[in-house]
Amino acid sequence: REVESLLAAFEQTCQGQAALLTVSGYSGIGKTSLIGELDQPIVRQHGYFCAGKFDQVMRGKPLEALIQALRSLVRQWLGESEAQLATWRERLAAALGANGSVLIEVIPEIELVLGAQPAPASLGPTETLNRFQRVFQQFIGAVAQPARPLVIFLDDLQWADAATLSLLQPLLTTSDIPCLLLIGAYRDNEVDAAHPLMRTLTALDTAGASTQNLTLGPLELDDLALLIAEALHLNLSEAAPLAQLVLDKTAGNPFFVTQFLKTLRQENYLSFDYARGRWAYELESIAAAPLTDNVIDLMTQKIRQLPARTQQALTLAACIGNQFDGQTLAVVSEQSAEAVAADLSEALSEGLIHFLSDTPHSALRTPHSYAFLHDRVQQAAYGLIPAEAKQQAHLTLGRLLWQRSEGEAPEEKLFDLAHHLNLGSELMTDAAERLALAQLNLKAGSKAKAATAYAAALGYLRAGLRLLDETHWQSNYELSFALQLEAAECMRLCSRFEEAETAFTTLLPRAQSKLDEARIYILRIMQNENFARYDTALALGRECLALFGVMFPDGEAEQLAALEHEVAAIETLRQGRPIAALSELPVMADAEIRMVMNLLTTIWSPAYISGEAVLTRLFSATLVRLSLEHGNAEESAYGYATHTITMGPVLKDYAAAYEFGRLALQVNEQFNDRRLRAKVYQQFHAHANFWRQPLHTCLPYAREASRSGFESGDMTYGVYGAFTETWAAMFATQDLAQFVRAYAPNLTLFKKLKVASVGDGQAAILNWARALQGQTRSPLSLTTDEFDEKAYAASYHDNPFFAVFALIGQMQLAYLFDEPARALAMTRQATALAPHLLGMIWPVMIEFWHGLALAANYETATNEEQPVMMRELEAAYAGLSLLAEHCAENFCCPALLLAAEIERLNGRDLAALNRYERAISYAAESGTIQYQALANELCAQLWLKRGQPRTAAVFMSDARAAYAQWGATAKVGTLEHKHAALLNVVAQHSQAPRESETGSLDLFSVTKAAQAIAGEMEMETLLRRLLHITLENAGATRGALLLERAGEAYLHAEGTLDHITVTLNDAAPLDQAPNVPHSIVNYVRHTSDNVVLADAMRDATYHNDAYVQAHQPRSILCTPILAQGRLLGVLYLENAQASDVFTTERVKVCQVLASQAAISLENAKLYAERVLAERRLRATVEGTAHAVGRDFFRSMVRHLANALPVKIAFVTECANVEKTRARLIAFWDGKGLADEFE
Repeated sequence: REVESLLAAFEQTCQGQAALLTVSGYSGIGKTSLIGELDQPIVRQHGYFCAGKFDQVMRGKPLEALIQALRSLVRQWLGESEAQLATWRERLAAALGANGSVLIEVIPEIELVLGAQPAPASLGPTETLNRFQRVFQQFIGAVAQPARPLVIFLDDLQWADAATLSLLQPLLTTSDIPCLLLIGAYRDNEVDAAHPLMRTLTALDTAGASTQNLTLGPLELDDLALLIAEALHLNLSEAAPLAQLVLDKTAGNPFFVTQFLKTLRQENYLSFDYARGRWAYELESIAAAPLTDNVIDLMTQKIRQLPARTQQALTLAACIGNQFDGQTLAVVSEQSAEAVAADLSEALSEGLIHFLSDTPHSALRTPHSYAFLHDRVQQAAYGLIPAEAKQQAHLTLGRLLWQRSEGEAPEEKLFDLAHHLNLGSELMTDAAERLALAQLNLKAGSKAKAATAYAAALGYLRAGLRLLDETHWQSNYELSFALQLEAAECMRLCSRFEEAETAFTTLLPRAQSKLDEARIYILRIMQNENFARYDTALALGRECLALFGVMFPDGEAEQLAALEHEVAAIETLRQGRPIAALSELPVMADAEIRMVMNLLTTIWSPAYISGEAVLTRLFSATLVRLSLEHGNAEESAYGYATHTITMGPVLKDYAAAYEFGRLALQVNEQFNDRRLRAKVYQQFHAHANFWRQPLHTCLPYAREASRSGFESGDMTYGVYGAFTETWAAMFATQDLAQFVRAYAPNLTLFKKLKVASVGDGQAAILNWARALQGQTRSPLSLTTDEFDEKAYAASYHDNPFFAVFALIGQMQLAYLFDEPARALAMTRQATALAPHLLGMIWPVMIEFWHGLALAANYETATNEEQPVMMRELEAAYAGLSLLAEHCAENFCCPALLLAAEIERLNGRDLAALNRYERAISYAAESGTIQYQALANELCAQLWLKRGQPRTAAVFMSDARAAYAQWGATAKVGTLEHKHAALLNVVAQHSQAPRESETGSLDLFSVTKAAQAIAGEMEMETLLRRLLHITLENAGATRGALLLERAGEAYLHAEGTLDHITVTLNDAAPLDQAPNVPHSIVNYVRHTSDNVVLADAMRDATYHNDAYVQAHQPRSILCTPILAQGRLLGVLYLENAQASDVFTTERVKVCQVLASQAAISLENAKLYAERVLAERRLRATVEGTAHAVGRDFFRSMVRHLANALPVKIAFVTECANVEKTRARLIAFWDGKGLADEFE
């Protein structure tokens, strides 16, 4: 049963699901043997298996078993061909990027695959942990692929270190690692609910990881009897008495059973009967023999029977660890490798140890490498050392190893060396030796900390501190301070916050320099920031800055004055040089100034989050001024990037703001500073670039901020980069559906990283786009089944940063969907938030939509309100007009539209029309489709007001086409409903196509095709024409049309341009329709998203669809037919001859046609219902035409029942004046006329 479960877990992994399988049971119960059953299935699947084992003696080594396993994996690669090795080199380089050296530090063999790698950037501890976990994820993700599933076996998890346990969740809860089976074996009798392992397993279950546990029990009597019968060549009845005795002695533990039977043979209690070909035993002799019932005692007895030299070798080997090599054992036993091999030969013969070359997948496989048969053997050997001699044994072992390395601990032996010497450190009396060991512990602690093994690091650092006393603060201050500071930081990283704070407080008075004091302060600032105590973090930062003579005023007025002084000082120090020339400043050399720069950068975010807007800008200006005075440092780039907020929206010098942003990028590049890269790129794209460059150019910088943030471990700014990319993308997108497809996956990322607020903000922006497409509960609402706008508003009502994401979408929707009063109320709310969002794109967009809302409400305002509103509108125009001078692509159209609205409200229609048409022209030129649509709509409204419907119709038709191209399906529907007659004018009076203002998409042809669809009212003809026109316009060779009914899809039309089959009444449901790909159609039905495949046979998601496999189409386009967010059907198109047929333009054509199809399908349905009703009425009238009196009513109920159709129909009349009784005049019961009654 257990083997079946094991194989099932592996099969699940091969199907693409990462999982953890734990195997628990007593030591010797057969956990490791069970895992061995996987070897052949893994070979058949071309997978990889690697294993590592935690050591009961060497528990302090961080990541030991995981590193063993992965080293053995890399060694498997090194045995493959050059071509295969090149493939791994390419795959790992792509996955790890610039972080290959992070992995090389713990798995040196990877350098043999990757080649030499640049040293990793020095980061803060949080970023280091994030980076390390991400690199591990990327490495495992690159290896664990469907073609080569990966199985990692970690034995003795009960001894696992905290660093290893912390890696399990990142490995098992990410979708980036599909084919990983992690198997862990542990002794369930050595752990309880409070054990770190059990807490980790509980956390994995909570996080949604796929986990399973197998518990192995001892052998039952029947199993044991069968085992003994087969081993001794006995029948079951003969074996049963011995089986019972062995069960009593061993409790059915397989390892103990095996060793017990071997002991019986060695002690001659078992003898072989050659005549009968079987083993014989005397039960009474065995029962009376002085045989132990404790496996450790049994193994101890076995070892004691070996020669003394062999016993000595085994005890030293047990100190080294479960695995050991002959070279090391030779050093610690102070003899030759040949002598060691001779000493171990007896233990090899007895099976107490074995060569590692006999163990598949071992990380340590050399001709002179060994491993103990079992932990119990190592434990027994280690137990032979008297308790009082263990310290001396480890001390001797450590000294010999250290002596061999000539006092310089090699990196790969650093932890081993520190471990042994620490165990014997109490016996050290030589002051120099103790001091050297303290330095060694500092080195080991630093290395463990760099590997994010913070608990192990703290152990080494504390061991180092125990070797020092008070006098060392005078004689060896640097070592004492470094050990204490590193230990305090590791306490914080191990979540021992109170201990850390106590350590900071104790250490601060001992600091002998301002720089050392500042290092303590920075750790305290980070601890408070982690607890969201931003005010305290800011106060600590300012307190520390005062040590260096850097102080800032408290009041806002004084801060503004100080900021003005700093800006003036910056201009003076520039001495007329171009801003770009500041990249040529010398490198900052003053250590104290560099520390000030570090402090200002550290407290910038706490100050910003605390709402200290002016103080934050003052910090930025100070960073810039110090750079000009003392030269550039890494933090200078951050200062230049954040100073853009002052230069742009505050001082209105947008050109300078952009130049400072470019300078920040240049300085960051010159220092090759990956630590701050995410922050610098994020600040540039979110606060500087869009003042001078089109919004779409922000996207690469946002992506680099996200990439470098995740790569360097700066997860906060990695998230910010991914999130803020959607800001520019939403305003720049030419295709709302594509925007949603591109950025909806961020929701999964943010959920995985547990940044709920950012995920909520992302959902608000995505639903803004969905609302325009008609995919929310109403066009004015952001609410869907997954997102509630009211709950969002309640959660973030006091947080301007997040509140704005919903508000700006709601105010735009209110304006576009003709709710001007609502739009104005929302823009006033958003305007109140704008000062908190200084330097971002949001205040600019708020100003624009606020101006439009003011104009839309102006004519209904009171005489007192109108002058105030006009001043606000003119101020908004002035701001956008200034911005347009710096970046016309982003701000010219909004400025022109506000100018046009001002002219219109002042009665200057011709001037207004001129500005609308300029906006239309520039929007077409710059590719800003949403402004093109809006400008056409506003222009059409003014022409309509002036009594020029034909001219208005042209602009309204262009508005509709532009909205359709943008993907704003809901807005298209609103225009068609509100201006149906106006839009029909274009169809009646257009004689020739107008040149498309969007370039490659012929809007006239598309509109003409859509109107051809709109002209059909009869359902069968409509379906045939719809499919034919779509095939013709999209470049498809075949298509199908499915319509929804009662939650199911039915195939109503399919075919080619030459022949289309339409089925109305007997349409096949989707699951019985073989001529469409079910997986693609269902995805579109369930998500209301388009599916566009350039080459279906090469598509990773859909190439296994039964239809795709059978018919092998090349290009595929599948799009929903929606009416106000409600799914009416699905349009499926394919091209069997060519790939990449459905270009962006053709997809837009299909979206326009699908939009019209939704309206026409609804109309055709209503028309069909009307025809049916008329037919029924005609039948009833004709059937009763010749009847009179009561015969008329009898005829009427019969014909009505048949026409409707219903079973029962009747007519009554009031039977009394009070109208309390009714009399039946005619009653049809489905079979005939029934009797009348009252």
